Amino acid sequence: MRRRTARGNRLGLALIGLLMLTAGGYTVARSRGLLASGQDQDSLYTTAQARWVDSHTWIWIAVAAAAVLTGLLALRWLAVQSRLDRIQHLHVDDDSNGRTSMPANILTEAIEDDILAHPGVTRVRAVLTGTVAEPVLDLTVHIADGTVLADVRNTIITSAVPAGRCALDTERLPTLLQLTVGLRRAPHSLT
Repeated sequence: MRRRTARGNRLGLALIGLLMLTAGGYTVARSRGLLASGQDQDSLYTTAQARWVDSHTWIWIAVAAAAVLTGLLALRWLAVQSRLDRIQHLHVDDDSNGRTSMPANILTEAIEDDILAHPGVTRVRAVLTGTVAEPVLDLTVHIADGTVLADVRNTIITSAVPAGRCALDTERLPTLLQLTVGLRRAPHSLT
């Protein structure tokens, strides 16, 4: 998740929380009569206000529209949370002052295949995140019980990541590695 998205989440959730805390605190204080004497017996709105709301049906249409809009915004927010900032295409400069463009999944599939060739590795997921100028390799590797963890890590560090750096023609490819040991899954087929 990008920093900007995370900062927006914190700010939005803090504002919504503050608004709800204020409304709840006001309601509790009013119902206990803490704001003025006798308010705990009063309704939140007068009879004249209730009649006015009942005589204007557009208010309920506006309330329904606001509820639908709020629901759609909440769904969009949920969709953004589940989305990774994946790189879709890579652009690599070559020696003849040209530029090669390729789908990023070609590189990630090659890295996955390289890691899957190690005995004991049952599944791999490789994703390029970040920006095209500064990609980050996110690896999730599942290995079987009894596999030597250091050997798998060494294969990744000495073979898979350098191959990715070479393909991207860069000296730096930050890598996030998550190793999961002991999942009882069938090995990934290379057919």
